[in-house]
Amino acid sequence: MFRFTLKHSLAFTRSFSKSGVWHNDSRAVTDLLFKLPSFNHSTDLQGKRVKENQRKNNDRNIQRNGKNHKFQRERKLVFRWNNGTEKQQAAANDVLEEILKVNPKGDIKAISKDSNKVEETNVRIFLKGIDLGSSGIAMVSIDNSESSDVKLPVVKEIPTRIALKNYSDKLSKRKEEELIQLGVSAHRAGRANDNKPDSSWKIIKVSWQISDYDLKKQKYSEIVSNLEKGSKVSLFINDKDSQNLSPIDDDELKTMNDAVISKRELKRREEVMEKIYKILEEHSSQIVQAGSIKKRIILKVTPNPTNTKDSVDKRAIKEQKKRERQEKLQRRLEKKKMREAEQT
Repeated sequence: MFRFTLKHSLAFTRSFSKSGVWHNDSRAVTDLLFKLPSFNHSTDLQGKRVKENQRKNNDRNIQRNGKNHKFQRERKLVFRWNNGTEKQQAAANDVLEEILKVNPKGDIKAISKDSNKVEETNVRIFLKGIDLGSSGIAMVSIDNSESSDVKLPVVKEIPTRIALKNYSDKLSKRKEEELIQLGVSAHRAGRANDNKPDSSWKIIKVSWQISDYDLKKQKYSEIVSNLEKGSKVSLFINDKDSQNLSPIDDDELKTMNDAVISKRELKRREEVMEKIYKILEEHSSQIVQAGSIKKRIILKVTPNPTNTKDSVDKRAIKEQKKRERQEKLQRRLEKKKMREAEQT
């Protein structure tokens, strides 16, 4: 089309020159026509490629800068330890992974070591005050009472000895599960199964309506005495007249979260839970919480290893004294028989 236009333009220019009209300007018109840009297919294709490359570079910049959330990569929370041994750091990182599985943002509820109060914070802030040389961390429960969509791990600081023991137990359990998947039993692997049946758990019921006096005296004594004996304790916290001791499933939990209670009752129940956790803190190594404060809560409490050892020592001393009394009684009976034999 451009060639056609150019051809007719030249013919028009020649006719202008022959007719004498605009004769002096005919050369200028011809020069102007020949200076018009000509169409080049390769140049146009190259321009399109340049624009396409610019668009791709812009997309990469958007993705790199995170301006478009669709291209933004999820960043994994990493905490750099500057204290503790390699094993102590591994134990803490293992708990940190569990926390982030429950809440990827790292939002938690931390049990204060000084006041025993539960405070909402972030795991990065909580870990800054931990010295792995003397302390470790444990996720004792998961709080999902506020909303079924948001779960907050309940975390507390524990002695490093207990943290290493928990980590060692986890590794042993994982190894056992791997062996079972390969068809090797736990007995053949050289490790007996230490998971006791449900009947081994001591069941203790606590009502939301319990008085402060009964909680500090009667229930405190009942809970602590069982934990010091090395018994695992299941705390069922519910209304006074309820006899429900069944596990809590997902359907029931959803119903619990939809329940409504007064602010006064909610505050009262929070105080009860705070006092219970204060009792359990010194005498337990792990607490697993299920349920909702709006209905009922189940706490699975595992005693400290030290408590178990102390209780075993006490039982051994008690049995030793019992044997000594029996031996003493046996000697008296033998002496009595000897005197009777001499008299006859």
